[in-house]
Amino acid sequence: MSNVINFADLQITRSKSKRVEGACQHKHLTIDEHGGVVTCDDCSRQIDPIWALNYLADQWQKELNALATKSAEAQSLINANISTKAAIRLQAAWRKRSMVPACPHCGRGVFASDGFGCAMINADIERRRREISLNQKNAAVSTENAK
Repeated sequence: MSNVINFADLQITRSKSKRVEGACQHKHLTIDEHGGVVTCDDCSRQIDPIWALNYLADQWQKELNALATKSAEAQSLINANISTKAAIRLQAAWRKRSMVPACPHCGRGVFASDGFGCAMINADIERRRREISLNQKNAAVSTENAK
């Protein structure tokens, strides 16, 4: 865990000291805003406000890490759903009697008997091929426009 915590425009740098094990964890705090006093509701002890601020920063960092983990999980589920939705659309198109899905690149029809999905290519290689093809098309268009 980082010793620097960022809260929008506020930045807090922390250093840690050892805490006595078995003592109250001070998980329920009451803050008197006018007197600047922090009291633990569990053990009724007065807590150092700097310790309370560090505790708040620790909890904030834990929640940020949990949120980042949940966000990554949600993004992976969204990505999985995209491929599932594409497969469902393709299957629905093949079920039609008079139509077949068309290849988005060449426009030719794709039949289920064509072995769709049997051959594969590395995704990075295909992305690079498409980028090169797009760059060549853009260069050809700009050459035509220059004439």
